[in-house]
Amino acid sequence: EIPLVAGIISLSPMASNAHAATLAKTFGAPLVYTRHESITAPLVGKEIVLRVRDSWDCEVDVLATESLVDQELRKKILARKAPEPLQFVLKARSGGLSRNAAGLTMADRPYVGGTAATTGLLGATLPDNSVPSVVFTFDLWDAFMAQKTKSGKTLADEIEGRLKGFAYPPDMAKLSAALEGIRKLVEDDARFNLAQELAIIGSLSGFDAKSPILFSSSTNIEDARSFVGVGLYERHRGCLRDDQDSDDRGPSHCAADEPMERGVFRAIRRVFASFYHVNAYLERLRRGVAERELGVAIVARQAFSATEIVANGVVTARWSEGRHRYDFRTQVGARTLRDPAVHEQCERADVLGGDSSSA
Repeated sequence: EIPLVAGIISLSPMASNAHAATLAKTFGAPLVYTRHESITAPLVGKEIVLRVRDSWDCEVDVLATESLVDQELRKKILARKAPEPLQFVLKARSGGLSRNAAGLTMADRPYVGGTAATTGLLGATLPDNSVPSVVFTFDLWDAFMAQKTKSGKTLADEIEGRLKGFAYPPDMAKLSAALEGIRKLVEDDARFNLAQELAIIGSLSGFDAKSPILFSSSTNIEDARSFVGVGLYERHRGCLRDDQDSDDRGPSHCAADEPMERGVFRAIRRVFASFYHVNAYLERLRRGVAERELGVAIVARQAFSATEIVANGVVTARWSEGRHRYDFRTQVGARTLRDPAVHEQCERADVLGGDSSSA
């Protein structure tokens, strides 16, 4: 995890799709790895200009601003770092709390968000090589946010009141404390009502109740051309059988070594709560997005153990000079792509798509 900073110079290598790298892309912050500490050591404690040109061959400039940058030029440089106005899909009601991911298209983003819509696209493209998934729509998020809290306000109103008055750049100590309280409210204090719990369990009835289910966020403020949103939210595992038994005592039915129950309701609330992590909220505050226009949908699928994973990887795409450029990073089994050991370097493939006139 990294905070929102102006730029990052790493003295340790990492995969280009490591968590720190994806967050840097989301923030629009330049990130570079250099093996030569002597380049940066004399500049510690000084203001610098860091320029990283995102090309096939990395080009880097690290310049001390002293006697090089006057106030007028400094203002122009900082102005270039201002984020683009964020264009995102407005959330809409779908009329149901859940949907099967099969058949979802990008036109369904107003109801299920970007991740869920592309899950449907994956299933349509690779029907024999993608796992069944269930999507909980923004309707579930809105219903959850409509519940009354101890203060008598709805959960949405309570959260809005706690965040009222913050502007960018905020008082970070106060904001961090407010967000920590909101996450606790969402994760520990708020609850689904009986009808919602029955609907959730019914939607997950096709999964193995004694195998963990993975719940991932899908928001309407992600996968935009100027804002991907990767790395801002969490995903969590839940055990359906833990919610179906008659007690709240452990161990978990899905993991004998887990002393406490880890049900699906808890997992969904934890994904919801991650919407209010510091980095996630800071990006929305920095870009001036109204919270009421946003929501969190959920993609649920059966989780895999490390021994079941044959390969894993991450693919990122960017639009440059009228073409799509794709960056593939893959690894054998469950070996990590993040900061891999020297003897476990991931496989890399760079693919250049057709120009904008191509079919």
